[in-house]
Amino acid sequence: MDFHALDSVVRTDTWLSNEEEVDKSLVFKRSVNPWDPDSDDDGLTDGQEVHDVTEAVSSDLVEIDESVSYDTDPTDPDTDGDGYWDGWIGVYNVSSEFTTNVVLYRENLLTGGGIDSTEIVQKQVGIHDMLQSSSIGADIDRDGTREHSNVHIGELQWHTDPTGGSTPNLSISVEADFIAGLPENRLNNSVWEAGIEQNLALYGIDLDLKRDDTVTEVAALTGIESDMNTDLHLSVVKKNNIAGDSTGYNLDASVVPAPIPLNGHMIYAQTLAQDDYKNGQAHVSVSPYNTETELYAAKTELHELGHSFDIGLADDHVGPLPFSEVYTGGDGDSTTETLANRPGARWSVMSKGWRSGTVFESDSVGYYVYSIEELLSIEKP
Repeated sequence: MDFHALDSVVRTDTWLSNEEEVDKSLVFKRSVNPWDPDSDDDGLTDGQEVHDVTEAVSSDLVEIDESVSYDTDPTDPDTDGDGYWDGWIGVYNVSSEFTTNVVLYRENLLTGGGIDSTEIVQKQVGIHDMLQSSSIGADIDRDGTREHSNVHIGELQWHTDPTGGSTPNLSISVEADFIAGLPENRLNNSVWEAGIEQNLALYGIDLDLKRDDTVTEVAALTGIESDMNTDLHLSVVKKNNIAGDSTGYNLDASVVPAPIPLNGHMIYAQTLAQDDYKNGQAHVSVSPYNTETELYAAKTELHELGHSFDIGLADDHVGPLPFSEVYTGGDGDSTTETLANRPGARWSVMSKGWRSGTVFESDSVGYYVYSIEELLSIEKP
């Protein structure tokens, strides 16, 4: 069967007989499950890990794709033990649902007009404990063990060798400058900074948000100078003076110069402090944040950072941001993703605005999530 794999290339599975699966169980760390096409839940089928990943070159020609074929262990999602899984996208413990829903996620998006009913991967919104020795993830519940999103962005997605030749370098720095005065300085604190860093750490990304200057509004509108040699730049200002969403904006470098660096994005803090955003107090108590403004602004910052990582690109139109953006679950999204316990399809970070349904909890700890489709396009800035 030909199908669009998670990297969008048309590929095929490679068949393993029951006899071969039993034989392979004697070679690898654990048993190959003959009833599960992906025994280790890393998004690669057992056949692709044992007999290489193929590409359907034409309707009657299938070839091995050497660029993404490695001798990985089909019973261990992280063959080289570096904390990053082997495939493109994997989902922890998804075998308790339908493993094929991950392997065929992009195919189901394209052929069914979205994800619903039996195609839903509910596990994607959860988190799980990592090994005590892991340096990946974040201890968001402060129990001494790091947690990771159930969604693992793997080494094939990061273009590294899952057998030990290389490990993803996902250290990203962001300089943050703030306009003086409230409500902007409600975000100029270590609590807000740490909450965003920990949320991205759940996806294996090591973000360093460096709070830098406090500037005047005039300086912000005429151009805040990026002076910390960081990968990205954030300006926290009062209100929308350019374009984009009412709470934030990310400038594509192909757009004519604007009053922020070309690797920059903005948050409009005044909007996030208005009365129509005063409905999330119940979620503040389980979040890492102290105020509703911090809670809302964190979702906006994760959204704008998402654009810098090309997250959500699968939904967007061709062209530069913000004009090309299609919000997840909004008008123009032809490949919506639904969940079993959330109404509609506006539950992930790349959806528009804030609502209570965008905050998820595990053991009374709140966090934001990116959907599988949003993460299919992720690349390091």
